[in-house]
Amino acid sequence: MTPLLKEDSWSLFCLHAFRSPSNVPSELKALAQSMAEQCQGLPLALKVIARAMFGKTSPELQWEPLLKKLRESHMQERIVEEELYEGLKLGYDLLTEDDWHLKDCFLYFAAFPEDCQIYFEDIHKHWIGEGLVPGNGGDDCRADAFSLLNKLWRQSFIESEGGDLLRFNLHDVMRDLAFYILEKDCGTPPAKQLYFY
Repeated sequence: MTPLLKEDSWSLFCLHAFRSPSNVPSELKALAQSMAEQCQGLPLALKVIARAMFGKTSPELQWEPLLKKLRESHMQERIVEEELYEGLKLGYDLLTEDDWHLKDCFLYFAAFPEDCQIYFEDIHKHWIGEGLVPGNGGDDCRADAFSLLNKLWRQSFIESEGGDLLRFNLHDVMRDLAFYILEKDCGTPPAKQLYFY
């Protein structure tokens, strides 16, 4: 895939972080531009990082630390693929700010085959069975599972045409990211962690 031009990268980043390039607060503009540049014109990276920053207003406490991590992920000599995963992993690392279950729910998608359409009716039962959705079963658990799925969709971790979250899919890069995180953070091959894989 050819990377986006700088102007297009900036527009895409602003669309997902601020809803529009005209909504960028002046105190965040330079940081946001640097962050967009660190995504190297990769649309998925731009969307994930920008959505992770949506609603964050503190330059010192929120924007600067993540920008530093993004830059550090590029400093070491790495293959392009690992560099991409390290950048996307920053968005993953911020998932716990909404709900601590989100990280585990995202990693669960590594168990599904590539290019597979995933149905809410299937995934929510697995999540409940694994204890990723709090509650005692019934409609409340189903609603909680749907809420978690919706958060992952809003953060661009899953894709759904028209926002229909009853069936959705995972971009190949995001599925690979789940495998990358499982292997890097847990130290064992994902297949050993996902017994049903």
